[in-house]
Amino acid sequence: MHVDQLIENLKQSSIVEIPLNWGQGRTVYGGLITALMVSHAQLLLNDENKTLKSASITFVGPVTSGEKAELVSRVLRSSKSVSSIQVEVIQNTEVVSIIIASFALPRESSIAIAHSASEAQLSFPKDYTLLPYMEGIMPEFLKHFDVILVEGDIPFSNSKKTGFTGWMKLKSSEEIAEIKLPHLFLLMDMWPASVLPMFNRPAPASSLTWDFDLIGAESTYNGDSWWKYEVNADYAANGYVYEKAQLWDETGKLVAVSRQTVAIYL
Repeated sequence: MHVDQLIENLKQSSIVEIPLNWGQGRTVYGGLITALMVSHAQLLLNDENKTLKSASITFVGPVTSGEKAELVSRVLRSSKSVSSIQVEVIQNTEVVSIIIASFALPRESSIAIAHSASEAQLSFPKDYTLLPYMEGIMPEFLKHFDVILVEGDIPFSNSKKTGFTGWMKLKSSEEIAEIKLPHLFLLMDMWPASVLPMFNRPAPASSLTWDFDLIGAESTYNGDSWWKYEVNADYAANGYVYEKAQLWDETGKLVAVSRQTVAIYL
């Protein structure tokens, strides 16, 4: 089942069953779970004039693919300009993921600070090779993406450097006509944890929290749009990594910024 069909089904039922090919280790791909939670929040919001400004996600526990889960939403507060909505994913009577999303109307302001990628930063590689999917080595959810690695070493290569820079898009086989808010979460969470290249052997890494700020996505993007992504670790200690990522569109516009706290097991 395509991701857009999963999202569309939420209009009829808050019960979802994640297909098996969206796996990420022992859980379902966090970007997909978050996309579903945001979609459910939008249904409760029911106000097209309010757009997402910020979201805080906690991955409480693993979500099992192939099993049913329920999304439970409630409005925490709604004013004329801002609405805050909470969505929980419940599986086997336990909360496994939670999001608090803040939607707001635009405000008139005299303050404007532009932030776009330079031409050098943005340049799409003239000659590139798509990262091949390697069965049994890469998580299953990567089958749904086209990926170009521009800078950074591959995971588990005992590198001295952290971070990745590259381009990505959802595969044409996903049949997505237009990139909408939930798809941005799918894209933003696709890359591995920034420190995986430093691992000298395969070992798990698991996102604990994710803070997502939507800077601007007023444009219309088709489903085959390429997106530039960069992630780096700010700090790592005691089995946790704190990293920052940025997402640009093809024109060099900064679309989103996120921070994650990642638990590592090496």
